[in-house]
Order: sequence, then structure tokens, then C-alpha cells
Amino acid sequence: MKEYFRPSLLAARKQLGNYGHREPAECDLSLISGPFIWEQEARKALQSDSVQTLSGYALPGQNPQLIATLSQYEGIDPQCIRLTAGADLGLEIVLRQLLGAGDHLAVLCPNFPRFALVSSSIEAVTFSRHLHPDDLPKEGVRLIAVCTPNNPTTEEMPRQVLEKIITDHPNTMICIDGVFDWYGSYDLASLCLDYPNVILLKSFSKIGLAGLRLGYMISSHFNMELLGLGQSPFSVPQIIQKIGLEVAKNFSRIDELQQMLSQGWDQIHSALGNAVVRQSPVPFYLLKTNRDSAEAVDMLAAEGISVVDSIYFHGLGSDVARIAIGTHEQNDRLIRAVQKLEII
Repeated sequence: MKEYFRPSLLAARKQLGNYGHREPAECDLSLISGPFIWEQEARKALQSDSVQTLSGYALPGQNPQLIATLSQYEGIDPQCIRLTAGADLGLEIVLRQLLGAGDHLAVLCPNFPRFALVSSSIEAVTFSRHLHPDDLPKEGVRLIAVCTPNNPTTEEMPRQVLEKIITDHPNTMICIDGVFDWYGSYDLASLCLDYPNVILLKSFSKIGLAGLRLGYMISSHFNMELLGLGQSPFSVPQIIQKIGLEVAKNFSRIDELQQMLSQGWDQIHSALGNAVVRQSPVPFYLLKTNRDSAEAVDMLAAEGISVVDSIYFHGLGSDVARIAIGTHEQNDRLIRAVQKLEII
């Protein structure tokens, strides 16, 4: 059956794959979402909606109230926002609309592995990984992918470093994976106002709503028009957008979420000390193990706990695992397992 598929798709099988494809665990601390605090907002949206909305393609494709609320929150024009089914869809839109035969993608690593995976599936597109901003090629690059606050390192790139990447590459589009921007110390959206070669990806997933599959892209109006070519106007269901609107009206509650994450981190750090690292207030941390992380991850899996192996992140040390901050009970279970297994 190979003859039915493009060679690039077959070549993509040699990549590490999508690290989200894993078996469910009793205690899942692998995928990052955060505590769920939005029950009231979700129920309000569901109760106010008629089930008849499920029978047709509601127009307009983007809920005007949601777009207006997001634009006010981000401080940008409504025409500079486009909704997506999670930032993951936004990533695919950007890569598939900007990259074609002969183009090159440069990824500043460590980074979300899907940048490399998706680009490798596009015919005659090449990509390279770079561990330092100064190593990024100055010429011959169509797109540069960066992530801040960073998944998985937890580090936030200083604004001046990010702006230098942008200004050093005026003829290259810079795609910022900003899904953890909720926890950043400076405003990423403003970069889209200051520079025409910036696209920002954001997601409701990282404020505890991963199951909602709601994200958005921010860039100039011109960029948004072109990126929207070929995108279905119905890719984000209206009921999802209505829940998103109720949440967006109450973004001030993110402070509550951050407090919960801070308490969880204090619980973990007080128990595991310098074996855990978290350099910005993101909903995850790194565990430094005393062995290869693959072995440590397998040992935790045998205890019913799922965490992420460093193998999925180019440039990350081979002795660390990325772990989400969970509930008090989940954190306690992880702590007891780490101590029992003596993996730090």
C-alpha cells in the first residue's frame, strides 16, 4: 500500500512520533492541562445553549463575542485573531500554509516535537534543530519555531532575546508556541503588533481545558487572511466557542489557577528538593533522575503513573522526565513512588 502515500509521509514514520500517543494510566501526569476550575462557566454555556445548534453549520464561523473578548484581553484588533481546534491545529495550519517544496524550517530546541514531525511529512521540506538562538541560520529559512515559556524546560525566553531572533530574521516568519503565555512575565501578543513576521499560537488547553480543544492564532490581519485559506470555518464547534466565551469573560480566575499550581509545586519541591526544576510558573516541572529517564519512566509506569520521557525532546538531558503538577493526591502518589523506587 506504500504507493498510495507521498514519500514524505513514509519518511515521517522514522521520526519519534506523536508523544501524545500513550496508554492511559491511573495517575496521568504526562499531558499538561492543569487543575479544572471552570465547571461553573462550562455549565452556564451548556445550559444556555439549544441542542438544535448541533443540527447545522452555525454562522459566522467565529463567535463575534468570543473574538471581541479575546481581542480585548490580548490588546489586539479582532481581525488579528483566528480560532483553531487547539494550538495543535494552529501549528499544522502554519506549517502547511507556509512550507512547500524546497523550504526549510529551523526549530529552536528543546521544543514541542510536532513541529519536526509535521514538517517532515510535507513533501521536499527540510528542518533543522538548534540549541541556541545564535545558532539559527540567517538565510534560507522560511520559518523559525520557538517556544516560550518553554515546553519542556520551564524556562521563559527573555523578551530581548526573542526580539533579537525576530529582527535578525526579517525575511523569515517566526512562529511562537505561546501556549504557556498565560504564565509568562511579558505580553507575547504585542510582538504581533510590532513585527509583521510573527505568528503566535495560544490555547485554552494550558489553563485546565485540554478537552475543550480550543485555541487561537494571533498575527497581522494580512497574515491571518492568508493562513485562513483552506481552513474550514466550522473547525471549532459553536458550543465549544460558547464555553470558551464564558471562560474568557472570567480570565481573571487564572490567578486562582496559578495559586493552585503554586501550592502543588510547593508540595512537590518540599518533598523532592533539588531533584525537581521549575523556572517559571508553568503547570509542570522536570524531575532529574539518577538513571536514564527511559528506565525511570518505565518504573513509574509500573506503579500506574504516566510521565514524559526526555527522548521526545531534542536537546533535553537523557536523565530528566517532564511531569505535570496534579492534584494533591496525584502529587503525593508521585512523590511516594519516586522515594520508593529510589530514582533520584
